[in-house]
Amino acid sequence: MKALRFVWMWLERAFLAGLFLQLFFIGMGVFPRKGDSSPFALHKTWGYILGDIAVLLFLIAIASRPGWKTVLMAFIVGVLTFLVQPVLADARTSAPIVAAFHPVTALVIFWLTLVLIRRSTALAASGVPKEA
Repeated sequence: MKALRFVWMWLERAFLAGLFLQLFFIGMGVFPRKGDSSPFALHKTWGYILGDIAVLLFLIAIASRPGWKTVLMAFIVGVLTFLVQPVLADARTSAPIVAAFHPVTALVIFWLTLVLIRRSTALAASGVPKEA
């Protein structure tokens, strides 16, 4: 169990690094290179990869038994990253007001990931679930 909690802690940190990389990719889309026919392709592709990783992190969180609040947070990150973000991005042309929530939910994902890193680190260090 301790090894699994250690893996979860480091994967949460890697996920955060992936979120920062996602910010870089959106910057490349907003400020494209000359002749780039698909400036948002890296952002879109990496977003799908992050969605898959978020689901994996949720499953590892369940197996790590950190407490129900932490598992709920991991579930929310997984749902937001895997399901909500692609739906919001696809609404860009049909419902731009709805699509405007895409960066807002990205901030929620960042914040919850930081909380999960703190919780997974405490759990890996002490072995006791942190609920508060």
